[in-house]
Amino acid sequence: MKTIAVVLAGGRGTRSADPSKAKLAQVIDGRPLMEWHLRLLEDSCVNEVLVVAGYLGEQVQALCDSFSHSTIKVRVVREKEQRGTVAALHLASQATDADRFLVILGDILMSLPIDDFLKRWEISLKNVAVVTHPSTHPEDSDAVFESHDGIVLVLPKNEPRESVPNSSSAGLFAITREGL
Repeated sequence: MKTIAVVLAGGRGTRSADPSKAKLAQVIDGRPLMEWHLRLLEDSCVNEVLVVAGYLGEQVQALCDSFSHSTIKVRVVREKEQRGTVAALHLASQATDADRFLVILGDILMSLPIDDFLKRWEISLKNVAVVTHPSTHPEDSDAVFESHDGIVLVLPKNEPRESVPNSSSAGLFAITREGL
């Protein structure tokens, strides 16, 4: 089964350091955030990336065109209008024949062994996997947790959370075409 990475980069960046610059182009320790994503993926089995760009899409396209990574093919698809994560992922799925998608929220810096995550997901035989972490701001984050029967559930931030684990998405998940 073919797995590609999908980097979601459609947001307006209202909380970013420079809202006039695409979030993927924001510089962290001397490198654009997109370069950090590509470096993470270079050490994995994933060799194709689809970036879904919306707001400031022309900056995202120019940034992605500037990378010359021989091991990773990067393409940009543009959203005409923002309709959320699932719609962006559906748009990406129309641009590839891949069976599985490693989804990276483009504005989050992360470091973890991607292949280990993908192997564990494959072994689970689930259509969806998500990396979570304890939230330091649970009042403005959705809660993500596994139910007693192994199903991943999301409790929106505006709903009561008594006895729900304080975990939120770390910005990395995986989904099959069937799960989408």
